[in-house]
Amino acid sequence: MDPSTATGSGDHSSSLVTSEGSSDTLATICVTIGTLVLFLWEVASRTRSDIRTLRSFKSRRLQSYNYSLSRIVTFAYMVTTLIFQAAPLGSCKETLNAANVLYLISVSLTALLLIYRIRTVFLNDKYISTIFGFLCLCVVGGCTTLFPGFTGMASKTSAKHCTISPAIPPYVSAFLIGHLLDTSLVFIFIAARLVERCKMDVGTSHGVGKFVKANFTTVISTGLLQEGQGLYLSTVLLQLVTLILFLLGSSITARVIILPLNLAIFNAAACRVYISSQARKFEEESARRTKIILSLGIAAHHRENSLPYLGGVKITQTVETFQEP
Repeated sequence: MDPSTATGSGDHSSSLVTSEGSSDTLATICVTIGTLVLFLWEVASRTRSDIRTLRSFKSRRLQSYNYSLSRIVTFAYMVTTLIFQAAPLGSCKETLNAANVLYLISVSLTALLLIYRIRTVFLNDKYISTIFGFLCLCVVGGCTTLFPGFTGMASKTSAKHCTISPAIPPYVSAFLIGHLLDTSLVFIFIAARLVERCKMDVGTSHGVGKFVKANFTTVISTGLLQEGQGLYLSTVLLQLVTLILFLLGSSITARVIILPLNLAIFNAAACRVYISSQARKFEEESARRTKIILSLGIAAHHRENSLPYLGGVKITQTVETFQEP
C-alpha cells in the first residue's frame, strides 16, 4: 500500500469529521441564538403590562418575585449555554455546571408558577396543592441528574471549544420526564375543572349528531383552548418531542439541540398564563368592589330620599321626647 495514499486518506477522513463537527456546532449555536432572540422579544413585548398586573397585587410579593426571578434565570441559562457552545473556554466543566445550576433553578421557579395557577383554579384545595407540591419536588430531583450525567469535553472542531460528552447515562432523562409529567397533569387537571364548569346542552331535539357535535365542541374549546390551556398543550407537545429526541437522537447534537427552546417555551407559557389569571382575578375583584360601592351608594340614596320634608326643609334628624308619668 502506498504510504502517500494512506496519508491522504487519513487527511480526507479527518477533514470530513471536522466538517461534520463544525456543522453540528453551528446548528446548535443558531438554534440557541434564535431561542434567545424570541425569548427577549416575548419578554420585552409584555414587560409593561406584566409590571402593571404584578403591582396590582401587592399582597402577593413572593409570587411576583418568583415570576421575575424565573424570567431572569431562564435568560441567564440561555446566555450561559450560548457561551458554552460558542466561546473558546478551554475548560468546559465550570461553564457546564453553571448552565446546569441555572437550568435547575429556572425549571423549579417555573414549576412553582404552575402550582400558583392550579391553586387558583382549585381554590387552594389542600389535597391538590399537596399532590402538585410533591410533583414539583420530583421535578427538582430529576434535574439534579444533570450534574453527574452531563460532562463537558473538547469539541471536534477545536480543542478550546466545548461540547457535551455523548456518553450520557439513561437515568439523566429523568430531568425531562419530571417536568413533562408535571406540566401534563397541570393541563389535565385544569381542563377537567374547566369542563366541569361549562354548561352542556342535554337536549336532543335537533338530533343526536348535533347534540354530540355541540357538546364535543364545547368540551374542546373550554378544556383545551380557554384560559391559557392552548399554551400548556403546546408546551406539553414540545416537551414530549424534546424527550423523544433526547432518548432516540442519533448524535449528541440531535439529543440536546432544542433543550434551550424547550425551557424558554415552558417558562414563557407558564408566565403568560400566570399573568393572565392574575389580571382576570384583579378585574373580577375590581368589579366586585365596584358593585359593593354602588349598592351601598344606592342604599344610602334611598335612605336619604325617604326622609320627610317640613315646609320645604328636609328633616335630617329626628328627636324623640318622652314625658315622665
